[in-house]
Amino acid sequence: MKQPIDKPANFGRVIRQAYEGDRIWLIAENGEDLGFLEMKRVPKDAKITVALCFDRTIRIERREEER
Repeated sequence: MKQPIDKPANFGRVIRQAYEGDRIWLIAENGEDLGFLEMKRVPKDAKITVALCFDRTIRIERREEER
């Protein structure tokens, strides 16, 4: 069984399902885009699970126009 990963108290965790080409955006507290994670080279176009862990001041979202 996997051991839980310790994380600082001010960190949050988001788990998302994604497919090849999907993007998950990171947004600063002031609303500015920090960048994105793009899913690449997913075997046989399978659905994957991505877990992200960041400071709670950073918002993590999937944009409606990219769904």
